[in-house]
Amino acid sequence: MPRNKQISDTEVLEAALTLFARDGDKGVSFGMVGKATGLAPATLVQRFVSREALYGATIAHGWTRAMAAFQRCEVAILPNGHNAVAFLKALGDELSAPSLAALLIASQSHELSARAGQFRQAVEASLQSRIEKGPGQVAEAAAAIFAAWQGRQLWQGTQGGDFRLRSILKKKQA
Repeated sequence: MPRNKQISDTEVLEAALTLFARDGDKGVSFGMVGKATGLAPATLVQRFVSREALYGATIAHGWTRAMAAFQRCEVAILPNGHNAVAFLKALGDELSAPSLAALLIASQSHELSARAGQFRQAVEASLQSRIEKGPGQVAEAAAAIFAAWQGRQLWQGTQGGDFRLRSILKKKQA
């Protein structure tokens, strides 16, 4: 008789998120997640009902993790008007670039696009307190710096993804 495995939904979603970051949406199947967790695909069907529900829960879990990383960095790197690059470096270190890129891409065609927007808005608002600029220019500078950082995250490890955020920040603050 097989032993009963006690694996929480959070552990299942962590495994699914790892597969998603590595293999894209094809990695989030009952078979693949079952193999990664040791659970039978039928057990996963009982928990998540459909592959689409498992996929949606995986993306939602990914954004929950991204917001938790943001909040940890928000507390660790207190705003002082000068530390936007340090904040983004800490956030980038907290988040895996491939999984963040995959979440962003998946959210473009998924009902969780609002979660991606909330993450962007939170990071941009945090950047505004870390940029020394005139009041009317802070939001625009924060949006540009976030876009550059996000682009760097997406292209990290390829040719052209090695620009320095500090030089972009200096240009935006000039």
